[in-house]
Amino acid sequence: MAQLATFAPAFLYVEPNRLSMYTGNGSIATLDLPLTSVKDLDIVSKDELVGLLTKFIDEHKTHTYHLYILLSPAVVFEKDFPTLPGDEREKQTNQFLDTVPFERVLSRSYSLPSGWKAVATNRDLYDLLRDTFELAGSQMAAVLPPHVYTALGMKSFDVETGRALLKRIDTVKDQTLAVIRHPLQSLQQKENELAQKHTPLLIFVFFLFMLFVILVTFTMLRSQATPAKKPTPVPKAIPKMVATPIATPFVASPSAVKVFTASGSATPKP
Repeated sequence: MAQLATFAPAFLYVEPNRLSMYTGNGSIATLDLPLTSVKDLDIVSKDELVGLLTKFIDEHKTHTYHLYILLSPAVVFEKDFPTLPGDEREKQTNQFLDTVPFERVLSRSYSLPSGWKAVATNRDLYDLLRDTFELAGSQMAAVLPPHVYTALGMKSFDVETGRALLKRIDTVKDQTLAVIRHPLQSLQQKENELAQKHTPLLIFVFFLFMLFVILVTFTMLRSQATPAKKPTPVPKAIPKMVATPIATPFVASPSAVKVFTASGSATPKP
């Protein structure tokens, strides 16, 4: 994950129907929010508001910043309390928060020399701003209520104020109204992180693959260069000759042939 130090600081000043942003470039970029998107600090159309913010970010190239959200007095509910025991303090704080007219409330109590201050705003609006800017590549640094940044001398939000805040903002970022979570990463940031994380492994695997290719190629070339040995002929077995006796035909001697006559006497055949 990219380190926060690599992101330049920027300020987003939130008013009921306007956003103003200072990135250190010598000008203030503004976005007017129509009542069809936000009314009385309640989100009317989430899709419309996200579309307006995305277009604003793209047009002003405000993608990768370490973002401080400055809540104007008109978007927060505040109440000061005197010093009280812990249980009574919690009870009165909860009673105050119950009067804040939002379905989901983002709040924090701040210690004061004479007691404490409870501050609350619309959590849904903050969550949408945070998610949209983080998905575009920026990272949340802090969400500061009015009493925090006015203590640094800010009377209005303009270029001069932005320059002055850049020099001192790190001293008050721990006064954030919201707990800053790990930021959502853009697709490009995730790809960069995965590439950096797995680069050594990929190099090792590539090295093994190249070594395998070299060995296979060397073996094939060597087998082609070495003439194949002719197989040694195996002598065939010569069959043994077996003498087979030949039968000799019997021929009778002429003298042994006799012819019998009608009288029954044997007359030698001439």
